[in-house]
Amino acid sequence: TVSGATVENAPADADSGLTYEEGTWTPTFAGDGSVGSSATVQRHTATYTKIGRQVTVSCYISWTDQGSYSGNTTITGLPFTCLSTLHGIYIAYMEEIDFTTSRQLIGYVSGSNVALFEAVDDGLPIALPISAFDDAANYFSFTATYQTV
Repeated sequence: TVSGATVENAPADADSGLTYEEGTWTPTFAGDGSVGSSATVQRHTATYTKIGRQVTVSCYISWTDQGSYSGNTTITGLPFTCLSTLHGIYIAYMEEIDFTTSRQLIGYVSGSNVALFEAVDDGLPIALPISAFDDAANYFSFTATYQTV
């Protein structure tokens, strides 16, 4: 049994790995093309855990339309900026997505965004256009772990 002990000169900054933080964040469904009106988000649940510089985010988002966005599909609003680009993420669940082929949905964290792609059998993934989502109910969830700047 230890009693009366103190820790002296212990690091407690984000780089030390000794910090811990939990919270929520607000994901936004958007396109990376011309700016349009925002999508109609029905609901979202988005949480994060940050230990030192490592961040794990989880997100569930559903929407009824993509607004007037264009370009490729992006989820914006990550709580922390990614240290480097193109960290792969795990897509946990998706529904009502109209792929050009029956491929798997994958994503990459870049900056404070998640870009969505269709996996291909050989070669580079194909960016998922926002038009792949219909105007009915769309559901999407993912988990990502990345390092912050």
